[in-house]
Amino acid sequence: MKPVRSTRSVRSLRSTRSLRTSTAHSTTVPVKTELIDFENVLPFACAKFNCPYVICVEKTQRNDDFYKALKQQEGVKRRISMAISTKREPATTPEPVQHDDAGSSIETATQPSLTTSINTVTVYSVYDTYNCLTEIRLERLKNVPRVLLQVMRYLVPYYKNLTRISIVNSKINAAIIHEISNIVRVSTITQVHLDRTPVNEANYAILLDTSVIKSLSLTRCNINDDVCEIIASKLHMSTVGEKLSLLNLSSNHITDLGAKSLAAALRTNRYLRHLNISDNHITDDGAISILNVLMEFPLTDFEVLNKKERYFTYLRNKQSLYLKYLERRSSAEISSKPPKRKKSSARKEKETQQKPMLNDDSMRAKLLAEQILGPFVDPFQADCIKRTDGHLFCIGNLALSHLNMSYNNLSYIMIKALKDVVTYQKGVRKVRTHNGLIKVVVDGNNLPIQCLEMNFINDLLGRKNLEFVRLSRGFSRGMP
Repeated sequence: MKPVRSTRSVRSLRSTRSLRTSTAHSTTVPVKTELIDFENVLPFACAKFNCPYVICVEKTQRNDDFYKALKQQEGVKRRISMAISTKREPATTPEPVQHDDAGSSIETATQPSLTTSINTVTVYSVYDTYNCLTEIRLERLKNVPRVLLQVMRYLVPYYKNLTRISIVNSKINAAIIHEISNIVRVSTITQVHLDRTPVNEANYAILLDTSVIKSLSLTRCNINDDVCEIIASKLHMSTVGEKLSLLNLSSNHITDLGAKSLAAALRTNRYLRHLNISDNHITDDGAISILNVLMEFPLTDFEVLNKKERYFTYLRNKQSLYLKYLERRSSAEISSKPPKRKKSSARKEKETQQKPMLNDDSMRAKLLAEQILGPFVDPFQADCIKRTDGHLFCIGNLALSHLNMSYNNLSYIMIKALKDVVTYQKGVRKVRTHNGLIKVVVDGNNLPIQCLEMNFINDLLGRKNLEFVRLSRGFSRGMP
């Protein structure tokens, strides 16, 4: 008697196995997310590293503008519905509502309690609307333990939405700045805020060595002209801090020397969009040095030489990629080439067929090198300079869009220079990504209440701001 064959096929067995493995993986995913819970892991890891402080992590939430607008609309609808219901139903005496501490809002939960121990360090973890960690914040600490930041360095790579670290109104030293730079190197953090956190060594410039920071805020950090000059040296073309887009140096001790060092950096920097130097000791001389860079200015011999060196370096890298591709192509053809045969009468036909193949390889190598390196981009490239009477002139820095010079020692002379800048940028040919000045803040200076120059600047910048908003909305909708 023949044995009965199974009706299940091999494909069905494979499908059941894959289903089991998929269910097994799905059950293990939540366990993995719990293991990197920031509120639980950070105190545990600090205890393992023998941190002399008790680490307490408080979770907060920061909603975006769109979410707040939706909440406001829901609140309006609820108020309207409640008003309608009160008209239809008879009024009743409301019962008193008892509020528990657990049901309080997040803002009250984030306030440090008065009974907190002296050896307790509170870390605030800020989450967005989608419950993703976006910011780590420390504030009002007399001593920031270094081991805390060393532990954070091993944890932050697991949080891909973390973009900001803030240490506000605290006491730190040069070692803490070094640890912050190490955290930035291994994470996705691009914003560092150290407001009201002065450092005696003032080694803030090492934060820009990471070359990934886009926003740096150093309000009330006792920065003088020497420190400002070191920070400005990192903002020049082809330097590590070139891609910084926001720099806040408000409420410090910067004078005209520091302003001139920032102006020298703005001659070649085309990434900085927001510059805040309010509440310093800058006069008309320093402010005009910055404004002159925003208009047409002559190039020095040193700048022309550096531009040629950058262009030659670009051509050298492009040529090396071109030759590298051809070498790989030729080695691959030699390895796949059949053994040689005797020469025949069709030799000329083979040579004519081989020439277009070589031309195709050279074209491919050229296109590949251009695709990898991209076009040559330089602040003094051909479309950004012009020659007048045998001298080269740059069209000016049109990348800086927001400039805050409020509460300095500025006068009416600066207003006249600002009018020249706004008038020049109105008539100059602009690149789509660079629109020039959009907002300038000069409140708190020794300026006239009303003058023709001020009215002209407000009118022109107001139109420009509306045009910029309209263009940005058009680009977001896909306008070419």
